[in-house]
Amino acid sequence: MLVCHHATPRVAGPELRAVADMIGQVVSLLLSSLGDAELYSERLKRLATIRALIDCLSAPLPLPAALAAATVDLLGLVDAAGAVVRLSGTPFCLGRTPPLAMANGALDLLLARAGSDVLALDNLGLRYPELAACISEGSGALLLPLTPDTDDAIRNCPGAGTVVPCRV
Repeated sequence: MLVCHHATPRVAGPELRAVADMIGQVVSLLLSSLGDAELYSERLKRLATIRALIDCLSAPLPLPAALAAATVDLLGLVDAAGAVVRLSGTPFCLGRTPPLAMANGALDLLLARAGSDVLALDNLGLRYPELAACISEGSGALLLPLTPDTDDAIRNCPGAGTVVPCRV
């Protein structure tokens, strides 16, 4: 919408209305192009992050060390402050996470509810009151089961930190 103000009433003739319409169309095209450029820029950033993750995870390192090296990229990809990765029953904490007992409890509960599906929640404490203690580290969760018929999964903790293997 294009709005013009003046101290006294004025009537816009057909020529002025045509010019205003043309200005509106040009601005609309420019805004549309700007939106497309922002989307393209975000896609390029995510692609660069995925490439960096692939490089870190394909390095000849043990998986926990590779995860530690890729923490910033892994958490940045899903805009999280932390994540708990459980592989073969062993949890690894990346960034800021709830204490291990709470994180394992959350993983167990969410895996039971999600099965082999991805689960995304933005209101963890409201939807699952038994997980209310976890919300001090983030109010949502993204659960990514890694393999069927196992308890291997990644649970992010929205909200940045260092990578530390979780201690039992």
